[in-house]
Amino acid sequence: MKKISFLYVVVLLFIINAVFAALPSYAQILTLEAWEMAGGSCPWVFPWNGAEYVKDNDIYSVARYPQGEYTDYYLLQQPLLPQGNNYTLEIREIEREDSWTDFTGLVAVDHASDVSVGTDDKGNISAFRPVELITPVSAVSNSGDNVNALINTEDDSGFNAYSEDYIEVDFGNADVSQGARVLLRVKGFLTGIGEDMPFIGPPAVVVQTFNGSAWQEIGRLKPRFEWSEGIFDLSSYLPDINGDRKIRLYSISHSIKYHEIDFVALSVGPEPAIEIKELALVSASFNGGDVSGILNFADDNYLQMTQGDKFSVSFASEPQTLAKRDFIFVSEGYYIPGNTYEIYTWDGVDWTMRDSYSFATTDEIRTFDLSSFLPDPNGEYKVRILQNYTGWGDAEIDYVSLDSRSLISATDLRDEAQWRLIYPTIVIIPDILSLVISSDDVRFVYPLSGPRNVFTRWTEYVFDDGDGVDAAIEDSAPNGGDGNDDGTPDYGQVNVTSLPGPNGDYITLESSPSCQNMNIQTFSEADIGLDNIYDYPYGLIGFMLDLCNPDTVRVYFHNVADLSTFPYRNFGPILSGGVEVSPNLWYTMSSTTFGTAVIDGNTVAYAEFTLTEGEMGDHTTASPIVSLGGPALNTFGIPAVNNWGMMIFMVLAGLVSVYYLRRKKIKS
Repeated sequence: MKKISFLYVVVLLFIINAVFAALPSYAQILTLEAWEMAGGSCPWVFPWNGAEYVKDNDIYSVARYPQGEYTDYYLLQQPLLPQGNNYTLEIREIEREDSWTDFTGLVAVDHASDVSVGTDDKGNISAFRPVELITPVSAVSNSGDNVNALINTEDDSGFNAYSEDYIEVDFGNADVSQGARVLLRVKGFLTGIGEDMPFIGPPAVVVQTFNGSAWQEIGRLKPRFEWSEGIFDLSSYLPDINGDRKIRLYSISHSIKYHEIDFVALSVGPEPAIEIKELALVSASFNGGDVSGILNFADDNYLQMTQGDKFSVSFASEPQTLAKRDFIFVSEGYYIPGNTYEIYTWDGVDWTMRDSYSFATTDEIRTFDLSSFLPDPNGEYKVRILQNYTGWGDAEIDYVSLDSRSLISATDLRDEAQWRLIYPTIVIIPDILSLVISSDDVRFVYPLSGPRNVFTRWTEYVFDDGDGVDAAIEDSAPNGGDGNDDGTPDYGQVNVTSLPGPNGDYITLESSPSCQNMNIQTFSEADIGLDNIYDYPYGLIGFMLDLCNPDTVRVYFHNVADLSTFPYRNFGPILSGGVEVSPNLWYTMSSTTFGTAVIDGNTVAYAEFTLTEGEMGDHTTASPIVSLGGPALNTFGIPAVNNWGMMIFMVLAGLVSVYYLRRKKIKS
């Protein structure tokens, strides 16, 4: 006859602390560690040309995020004509982004008809005569190529300067004794081919001179989407310490982006006469309101715009005193590209965006609360991420996780055939799990740009169901990993769990769709403590159920065809009305019903019963429901009493013991 184990006394602590461990968090928090390439964009300036506002160029073009804010000086390339007594321009936000403009100004520069003007990145204005410009005698790139022919003519066909490329430009014996200024013409943010370069700083073409030990920065032309010019005073730096009239143009870009340097020339000697007039802001209008007080001063009081917004500014026209007039538009502000990583879940019909964020140009960690959307209507924990800023190239994902759940698959959903229409040699490897499973700088990289809104950049992430059983184990269950034959793999369902029992045959636990199965484990009788009458030939299953009360549970025992002669017995305390009325013991779940189902052509027996928080079958007085049991085989043929009969028997046995103890005491 079997003896009752002493583990009866401590088994409840074992169940709560060892079997079921700590309760997981039910907030579904997605963590994404990523970065993206700094894209140009920003607002665009539209001057009035006498008939309409015409698109010119972008302003504060590399002022990404508040820390990137700066004052921008741009020589307008399109004509600006007065409207009445004022010069009027529109500033439009045409990209998917938000921008914050702190200040706008307009500078008129009058000069002779044979003179041109320009500005450097600090707003210093210089004048020159185009016919007197000196082109380089040589220009050699960092790869040793002679690129002089590419940069000595203004023809929209220049040198493609990728990140960390440079050109050493030599102006020979040019007489710089009475001053020297270098003129550049550049177009930025162009997409090329080749090595994927990391982000090293805001895009620029940096003008450098040699100081005897290193190349030092004199200024930088901040590139724009359209052609722009910059002119930099080198009078204090040329000739250099070696007596040369050499400069170096150093490119800062990223990914496979480059800046096209079209024209480089030197202006020497005294500058032609010019007259500079800072024009007064007369009015500024945004959505019908006066915003001149915001834009008249650089005081951190910003006008915010989003895609589709625009404001107009008008400046007082002063009399023109020389033959020709050019304008420098001054602005200060910054922009934030619009939510370039978009987070989607399935709503039962389509993928729906739940949140979005624009990441920095270095690794950044961001969390998204998806508790209201996961599990999805299919009971799955599946997320898609769209990196929608395809026009600008690189973006990288280092790590993706969901609280308390394991990432079981990660897939690049890009269509290789579609991308090969533009990039014939591209190879897309769908499985990216190893790249995003941990925060280790081993990353998934979007290596190429594609036309915006034409090629999509989706990735998909599937997380386990949070039941404590590895997805690979559930996927090995009978019926191709669908242990309850509901048409959905068990590893992706929060309310269905399959795992091997102690004899190796699978057990499948199915709760209602609203339930969360947790910490599912199987045990042998010896693991828990021996029952003095029953054996448990198919093992026991311990589990927690959360987010449902009451709930009907069905437990399938694969490779078992009939359980009709078996009671289903639990081990733990008996509860009633949320109060413990009996300590730990083996007891029969008398309300259990047994049946069979045909799964994958096989008859599979199941036990079904209802559990209610704080009632018999549940083993804790607090949420979640906790239960441990299995089908039992009576080893001695002794009729079993029901649970209350067992309790009455225990009480009677106790009374008999007390009676005999008292008799013994009287006799003594």
